[in-house]
Amino acid sequence: MAKKRVKKKSKPIRCAKPKIVMGTKKKKVSLTLAVTALILNLFTFGIGSMVGGKIRAGVWQVVLFILGAVLALLVANWFSTISFVAWIWAIITGVQLIQEAR
Repeated sequence: MAKKRVKKKSKPIRCAKPKIVMGTKKKKVSLTLAVTALILNLFTFGIGSMVGGKIRAGVWQVVLFILGAVLALLVANWFSTISFVAWIWAIITGVQLIQEAR
């Protein structure tokens, strides 16, 4: 006579807590800091973004502004469009900081 195999009840699988990768946890910016960042972005392209905590965006805004200005002086004036786009991006980032602060 063959023995019957009895199935054991399986325990539920428990997943580990998700790890937070360094730099991915967003800190809430105060409204005062967000307004200051927007004002800085109006006059100093990208610096306000860095002050507001968006370092990567701020660095790229500064790099694009400088690149556009240098190319406009050395090559052709239409390269100033790159600087203009970097400035608009900086203003949009400042407005986004204010929206996140609320």
